[in-house]
Amino acid sequence: MTTTITKEQASGINRREFMGLAVASAVTLAVGELALPHEAFAALSKSPVPSALPPLPWANNALEPTITANTLNFHYGKHHAGYLTNLNNLLNDANSSVAKKLKGKTLEEIIIATFNKKDATSIAIYRNSAQVYNHAFYWNSLSPTGGGSAKGDIATLINSSFTDFATFRSKLIDASVAQFGTGWAWVVVDKKKKLQIISTGDADTPITTSGVTPLLTIDVWEHAYYLDYQNLRKTHVTNVIDKLLNWDFANKNLLSI
Repeated sequence: MTTTITKEQASGINRREFMGLAVASAVTLAVGELALPHEAFAALSKSPVPSALPPLPWANNALEPTITANTLNFHYGKHHAGYLTNLNNLLNDANSSVAKKLKGKTLEEIIIATFNKKDATSIAIYRNSAQVYNHAFYWNSLSPTGGGSAKGDIATLINSSFTDFATFRSKLIDASVAQFGTGWAWVVVDKKKKLQIISTGDADTPITTSGVTPLLTIDVWEHAYYLDYQNLRKTHVTNVIDKLLNWDFANKNLLSI
């Protein structure tokens, strides 16, 4: 039986819907008990898909003024939650043979299994599962006490891979700004412990690339910054790097290699 995939399921919340949400009343996020960022992310990515998003690793006003609670109310409360709702609806489709094979698998397993598949159901599941993963990784890449120069093991790798922190910072800003349209900028490490800065379009994620481990990411979809910065992507990215980037999360990811 053929499964019909709606436009919203295939691509998540689009820009027009986002701009409509922007003029609606903001939702209040219940943050609740906070888990350690790395452990919270690992529990999400390596477990069966949950029915609801785990809480943010900090209060929704903790990143102000760089990222406001207003932006997070939409970004986390609408966009991220929307991707998870779409994913669960797709996985719970009793008429889908693809969904039956993926039911109960971890988020990472679902992403890998549907990557580069050509049928409409797999494409929709990949896009939404990858966006659930990418956003969870992004929240943990940010910290109210982050930013500034790198510290720990990643600082050593930055110096060996990019000569110095200033060069690394410049290249990360450039990669974020140069990503055409929607997407992500990533700091990744290969098996030889050399850092790379890469970008991915739309929902794509580096976990589909063999031998590469993501350490940090910056969201450059418009919904990540438009309410706070309008079209000033570079200003947003620069502020995130200088004030919020979570070096502790990067160092924990390095330990997992």
